[in-house]
Amino acid sequence: MSIFQKPELKAIAGHDFEVSQVPFEVFSEAFEFGDWLIGMQGGKFDMASLKALQGDSTLRLALEKLLAACLAPVQDGQAKPMSVADVRAMPIAMVLEAVYVVLEENLSFFTQRLQAIKEIQAKLMSIGSPLLSSSSPQATTANSFGATASTS
Repeated sequence: MSIFQKPELKAIAGHDFEVSQVPFEVFSEAFEFGDWLIGMQGGKFDMASLKALQGDSTLRLALEKLLAACLAPVQDGQAKPMSVADVRAMPIAMVLEAVYVVLEENLSFFTQRLQAIKEIQAKLMSIGSPLLSSSSPQATTANSFGATASTS
């Protein structure tokens, strides 16, 4: 019994792939791609949003790493890991289909969990600074150090 999600077998451009949920190793890339995806006007791909994927942009590299981490082509009954170079060698139509399949498998991550993670991140970033919602007093005040005269 596996406690983690088992990859789904899907066909992409007539080839079998194991499609998995976003692994921790590409968390930053998934975050970057998810921000871009959420930021699109009405969730529709248009030429302006697709231009962000041109050349060697960080968004394109994030997408390539995300696809390489979530896809494993099945050859001779065995799933083989993919590299960014493998993703770059894929025809554009196959990349688009792969993006769709990965988004479908990770829909709840990109539509629900990503926002929850951002909220948790904001809370974690506020540790050590006064929280707006905190009703407890601060542990120290700005002038508490050095206010006592030294006896030496």
